[in-house]
Amino acid sequence: SFLIALCTMPRLILEYVDQELKASAGDNPIVEKVIKCFKCCLWCFEECIKSITEYAYINNAVTGKPFCRAAKASFTLVAKYPLQVALNTLVTGLLSVLSCVMVPLMMVVISSLIISGKGWLTSAVFVLVLAYVVTRITTGVYEVTLTTLFVCAMRDFEHFDGMCAPDSLREAMGLSKPNEEAPKRSSVASMPVAEARAVELTPSQMRHSLIAANVPEEQ
Repeated sequence: SFLIALCTMPRLILEYVDQELKASAGDNPIVEKVIKCFKCCLWCFEECIKSITEYAYINNAVTGKPFCRAAKASFTLVAKYPLQVALNTLVTGLLSVLSCVMVPLMMVVISSLIISGKGWLTSAVFVLVLAYVVTRITTGVYEVTLTTLFVCAMRDFEHFDGMCAPDSLREAMGLSKPNEEAPKRSSVASMPVAEARAVELTPSQMRHSLIAANVPEEQ
């Protein structure tokens, strides 16, 4: 929130300076282009901070890392898997847009069949606004769910060679199938100590991890 505020305040200051310059000296093409460039850079930086913050909170919930370390891991994730991140963003965006357009319109159509008379237009506007708000809140939950599945799938691919992810999820994310003949030395054996402590394994996952690391199960 502090970083987003730091990005927002300069944008507000630039808006104020832009308005003052237009009121005092008229339109100056050079100054106008410079201010627009600064606004564009600040907007891009603010959007990146918002995106990284979402991934950081999810990484914090999954791994238990502090926020700054989770933000660093999220930045590494975005830089390492740009295509998968773009696919996840596209899917969540399409889900949000389609839901927020179709559901309110369907509610308005249904209300037109139920409500009759002169007061239909007022009721339709109220139904449209209420349906949009409820749909946006609901799709927000699904967006976070999809992003969480994405983060978990990437961590599974990195530390467990994708052995815990279902085939449909691996195909959707564009990930290769795990190598069963020569399993990757992953999880506890290959992870850093701090990373291994942050991962909580079920007994089944622990057994697969020991097999992948060629460690006797008794040990």
